[in-house]
Amino acid sequence: GLIDVIIPRGGEGLINFVVDNARIPVIMHDKGVCHTFIDESAEFQQALSIAFNAKVQRPSACNAMETLLVHKNIADKILPEIAEMFQDVDVDLRGCPETLKYVDCRPAIEEDYYTEYHDMILSIKVVENLQEAINHINKYGSGHSDAIVTTNYNNAEKFLNDTIGTVQNQTYSNWELLFIDDKSKDDSVKIIEAVIKKDKRIKLYKQAKNGGAALARNRGIEEAAGKYICFLDADDLWKPEKLQKQITFMHNQKCAFSFTGYQFADSKGNANGKKVYVPEKMSYKQALKNTTISTITVMFDMSKLNKTDVMMPNVRSEDTATWWKVLKKVDYAYAINEILSYYRRSENTSSSNKLKAIKQTWNLYRRVENFNIIKSLYYFSWYIFNAVRRRV
Repeated sequence: GLIDVIIPRGGEGLINFVVDNARIPVIMHDKGVCHTFIDESAEFQQALSIAFNAKVQRPSACNAMETLLVHKNIADKILPEIAEMFQDVDVDLRGCPETLKYVDCRPAIEEDYYTEYHDMILSIKVVENLQEAINHINKYGSGHSDAIVTTNYNNAEKFLNDTIGTVQNQTYSNWELLFIDDKSKDDSVKIIEAVIKKDKRIKLYKQAKNGGAALARNRGIEEAAGKYICFLDADDLWKPEKLQKQITFMHNQKCAFSFTGYQFADSKGNANGKKVYVPEKMSYKQALKNTTISTITVMFDMSKLNKTDVMMPNVRSEDTATWWKVLKKVDYAYAINEILSYYRRSENTSSSNKLKAIKQTWNLYRRVENFNIIKSLYYFSWYIFNAVRRRV
């Protein structure tokens, strides 16, 4: 036939109809029990605008907000405004006991938090903090579309000491560690500055404004002075022999681009048993089908590449886009099929949202590689297949 795969977009009824009646493969999502969390640092008018749009614009859509979560420290100030805003357009509000202190509405029951209303109905719950909001979303949500409204750009502070230690403990000691502060609001800078006083191999560069992962990594690439470049996010870990083994491997292979296997870990850095082993080498076309190259495992030999070759495009999934870009210049990326890194799956990081990752990869095919719909579907189907296989 002319159609290889169907990706239905709509409510639970439509999805079930397509799955039950289709005779070709279907890539589907579950129902859309979607959430918005308003953090205590959120700008009120922005938060109100986002929440209103998320519920009212198209309440029957699968990505419409069904539950609003509010930080307890701002509940008394923002909930009356939220109630007035929604009740003015006849949204039926259902609130937790804490919400009822500030809003005249019907009490929410347990079933409300599991419900995809497809209507002008909204559940509201007051939570202690970000972690309780995440726990609520994980329990009641469907993993479709969830939002956090905040001006606190990251929570890297609690992981920084582990990350610094994972570099300082490397068996290869001739390294420099460049931290790029992307206008963080926590105590990350203070922690780094204290460590710099004791270890001159560590340097800190501050961005003028928050620009996201791609621009921060590009700043690090610009400032890097070494022959080899690696990437390490503030919440990930390396085994002590990682740098030594990878540099030796690249020297022996005479390659410009290498990567390794890795293992998933929880937010405390404890390995959870999920290991990702990698093929011997990967070409551009193979990489389009399989996004198994993890950022924390990558190493570039800058005597064989220019810095412009490895600069990251300012798009979502910028790392994958960069691997593809480099693989257009070199024949292969070569791999050490050994676990040398730990990728922490912290619940409040963007990487943990599988649906978001799927959308971002699709956009890479269409908007970065500029593939037509047929070619995009071909590689996207392979991407989904390999992503599922890695987790089985």
